[in-house]
Amino acid sequence: MRSNYFFFSFVLVCSVWFNSNFSFAQVIAGGEAYSLAVCSSGQSSSWGYNGEGELGDGTNISKIAPVVITSLSNVKSVAGGGIHSLFVKKDGTAWSVGRNDFGQLGNGTYVDELTPIQITSLSGITAAAAGADHSLFLKSDSTVWACGRNGQGQLGDGTTAGYRPTPVKVVGLSGIIAIAAGGAHSLFLKSDGTVWSCGLNSSGELGIGTLVNSNTAVQVSGLTGIIAIEAGEWHSLFAKSDGTAWSCGYNSHGQLGIGSLIDKLTPVQVTGITGIISVAAGERHSLFLKSDGTAYGCGWNSEGELADGTTINKTTAIPFTITGVSAIAAGAWHSMFLKSNGTLWASGWNVYGQVGDGTTIDRKSLVQVSTLCQVLNSVNENETLGNTNVYPNPGKGIFNVETKEQEFTLEVFGLLGERILSKEINGPTTTFDMGSFAPGIYFMNIQTSHGNFSKRISVVE
Repeated sequence: MRSNYFFFSFVLVCSVWFNSNFSFAQVIAGGEAYSLAVCSSGQSSSWGYNGEGELGDGTNISKIAPVVITSLSNVKSVAGGGIHSLFVKKDGTAWSVGRNDFGQLGNGTYVDELTPIQITSLSGITAAAAGADHSLFLKSDSTVWACGRNGQGQLGDGTTAGYRPTPVKVVGLSGIIAIAAGGAHSLFLKSDGTVWSCGLNSSGELGIGTLVNSNTAVQVSGLTGIIAIEAGEWHSLFAKSDGTAWSCGYNSHGQLGIGSLIDKLTPVQVTGITGIISVAAGERHSLFLKSDGTAYGCGWNSEGELADGTTINKTTAIPFTITGVSAIAAGAWHSMFLKSNGTLWASGWNVYGQVGDGTTIDRKSLVQVSTLCQVLNSVNENETLGNTNVYPNPGKGIFNVETKEQEFTLEVFGLLGERILSKEINGPTTTFDMGSFAPGIYFMNIQTSHGNFSKRISVVE
């Protein structure tokens, strides 16, 4: 491992349930040298470095392709830290795994864990964020709780008590809707669009105009209308409702995206990009997602984090050669892009397999993460929705659907789980054209208020 660092990044996109045998990626997160994903089934996968058990598969063996975390189900979000991982389940419980030398797992001990354990003192959790050695949890009442290392005040409890093995409340905050954790600093987004920060401020990462650490949350200078936040090791990123992106902190390799290498103590606008809806921060590189599904990046690029085929750092944001992106995430030195079809692509440092393509070769161009979630090679056909039929099947392109339902959603998926057709139907009959797709097996699903109809369909020449 290069350093004990990290930040948290996750984005949740809308999931579409097909049936018990269909699952696609809907949430992604990057740890220092590993990666995490949640499938639409609520199952989690992990890959990359696993020396402290942060992959949660019960071992400390690194993985070069995704493995299923079999001990967890019904997960809705994940967060990757330096060498520990956090999970939030749909029932509001929080779970943790991996290194625990500072109490970052929040279970009251300092014992590392190879399989996820529940943080029993927490309930009603809606989101989690993992820093290098500390953890943050957002509750449904908009309060924030924190545990782990606190020497720089990153837990925001008004102290610099070295370790907190059980979560304590971040003081002086209310109305919080999003959280982010950096190397040793924390960010909090309020419902009024302001941002607050605490912890280490050695490079201006708190955005308050000084280099003074703070053990309580202080307002980030000059920011309003913020919709997304992210924390790198020593820098912070923000997306505004007007589509602009802003940054502050350490800028050694251009990670602030302002065309220079000068650190900034208060947020400055990232140059040359607009329409930004999401941000992600690695150790020394930054990612930006636009509303049109394109992505940009800047900063450190020695391992191919920016996927432009070079190892040249960039002080201004450059576009990635990928479209249809719905979520972004960054590891310390790798980048991840979730497409709207459920496939995941990555680039960058890969010595532990964190890129997830089944190799340990650094990737300077984007490659697809292999075996992520469950491939649609089988399906439990569900034909219990009465008087519903699809014909001809097999068919050469045009398929007809008949049902008694007056309103329904029609979707078709390929074998890799990619959604290739989706439309809302009014009326009991419709047709859909598969003539432009290659011959083969596809899966059709009809969703109604009364149930689902799932069917394997064959396109023939």
